[in-house]
Amino acid sequence: PSASQNLAAMAIDEKDFSKARDYYLKALENHDNHLVILLRLAALDSIQRNKESMGKYLQQAIESHPKAVEPRLVLARFYLSEGKSEQVAVLVGKFDKTQMRTPSVLELMSLSQLAKGDFVEARNTLEQFIQLQPRSAVAHHWLANAFEGQNKPKQMRTALEKSIELAPEYLPA
Repeated sequence: PSASQNLAAMAIDEKDFSKARDYYLKALENHDNHLVILLRLAALDSIQRNKESMGKYLQQAIESHPKAVEPRLVLARFYLSEGKSEQVAVLVGKFDKTQMRTPSVLELMSLSQLAKGDFVEARNTLEQFIQLQPRSAVAHHWLANAFEGQNKPKQMRTALEKSIELAPEYLPA
């Protein structure tokens, strides 16, 4: 990392986000479209609730690094939090076949499907996710939500029991 990036990290530790932004912008001058810097600027904007600027940096990261997974995931999570599940579907649709089988992408897809009320697809996606991470209490909890949406109380109960078995401290289950 450059000196500017190190100074930005120190400014963040001191909760001086304005100074951190200035350092990251200076670093970006020397490293145009640097993925990590763009993601950190987006993260700062997220902390400061500057949605428009955050989206701008994430879009710049996606355009300058089309194969990178992280900026798409971050932007899709943001859209999901804003209730924009259709935009999530568009972003998820841009992942290649290998990326579509990663836990992070499967998680995002399932949450988008649950938000849209597409419980059958959510169940299928969550079952793929659970094959990759069978000890995920959260995935089993979301699977219970998919079963609930399909009016399958027995499967819902089984999924909730599995979630609690895996992580008794997990409160939503």
